[in-house]
Amino acid sequence: MDSLHLVHVKLLAADLLSLASRHTSPPSFARCGRTVTRAEIVGVVVSRDRREKFLRFLVDDGTGCVPCVLWLNHHYLNATSSSSRAPDSDPTAEMALRMSEVVSLGTLLRVRGRIVLYRGAIQIAVRDVLLEKDPNVEDQAELGEEKIWATALSASKVLCNASAAASRSINAYVQK
Repeated sequence: MDSLHLVHVKLLAADLLSLASRHTSPPSFARCGRTVTRAEIVGVVVSRDRREKFLRFLVDDGTGCVPCVLWLNHHYLNATSSSSRAPDSDPTAEMALRMSEVVSLGTLLRVRGRIVLYRGAIQIAVRDVLLEKDPNVEDQAELGEEKIWATALSASKVLCNASAAASRSINAYVQK
């Protein structure tokens, strides 16, 4: 299992929306040869659609718009497992409702969650939403993401070069 499997990887919208889908269970995606299943993005809310069971919104980071879904139907899902508890006392549902209040047009947010395919399009199934107060955080996130992937790519190249050198050494030894 790849070390990035359970990590929320910082991605730009353009990179997130261009991930290659892998046919695995659970579904995963590839970026620079690495498996990515969770993402973190920073951007401005440009669209918001609240329904009974979910909140759908778009986050724009300047490179694209990422569709996000925050599920609000936890009390429906937990109704059978916790029938003795009052429906209003579900902490997961309460957290989801609080997070949905933070999501409003024009706010700068940090969104983390699972990367999922819905009707053939990539979106984020939201785990948490954080309101960003520093307007420079979006630029810092973009620079940080570029640096992280540049480091990952150079490490991959070093491993590939080391592997190729080892193969050449083995071939030279075998030919002697």
